[in-house]
Amino acid sequence: VPELNRPMFLYRRAEDTLAAAAAWLKEIKDEPFFLWVHLMDAHGPYTPPPPFETRFAGDGLTLTPFDRLRLPLTETQITRKTAPEDYIPGIPAYQALGFEPSSPPKYESRFKEYLDRYDGAIAYVDLAVGRLLALLKSQNRYNDAIIIVHADHGEAFGEQGVFFFHGLTVTRDQIHVPLIVKAAQLAPGRYSAPVSLCDIMPFLAEALDLDAPGGMMGRSLLARPDPQRFIPSQILRQLAIINNENLYLYGQGYFEPA
Repeated sequence: VPELNRPMFLYRRAEDTLAAAAAWLKEIKDEPFFLWVHLMDAHGPYTPPPPFETRFAGDGLTLTPFDRLRLPLTETQITRKTAPEDYIPGIPAYQALGFEPSSPPKYESRFKEYLDRYDGAIAYVDLAVGRLLALLKSQNRYNDAIIIVHADHGEAFGEQGVFFFHGLTVTRDQIHVPLIVKAAQLAPGRYSAPVSLCDIMPFLAEALDLDAPGGMMGRSLLARPDPQRFIPSQILRQLAIINNENLYLYGQGYFEPA
């Protein structure tokens, strides 16, 4: 379906993606497979289906200093040439929320409204992932499968003065993402040493006894965790180096002078 506010972008609900995945799994029968299920529902604009759009409304939780903040609509387009003094913190145009299909989109100015809807979208995706795992179990495919759940980026909710947006910096709110791995080669547990999404490919190659191409940036997740490892992360004008619990930043991201 067309995305709200940006109809040139097409996406589908998680339940439709799961239906397509289920149909494909049925088609391949007992063949070995690689399945990538891309769930976009936590991406802005935050429009999870009922009852998730109101699941966290009125929860009374105060999690950030911005919860009672009311924000202006900002049409500022953040580009490589945007200077900090030209950026107006506010609600990006693509985050406009339309509550009735027949009415034009409106801009909800309350920070907590967006936070609640984002939480609802995450809960909806969490339900979808659970249903996918249940499907694999019902088909006796779960036990032998390597399963990886990850996100490609985070979202800013006031960090560095940016709201409901991503792709501007490589600060923690942007790069500290979920990574859950289920594999027979890994012992159950929580690992505190930093890793990179670049580690997924060499891990899969080692776990499946495949020859990995040379020159890969990552290292296998099967390698002994190294708390002194330095992991780089970069966007156009900002570089981060992560080492254990420390994150070192160079540059101001999109706001770095050209």
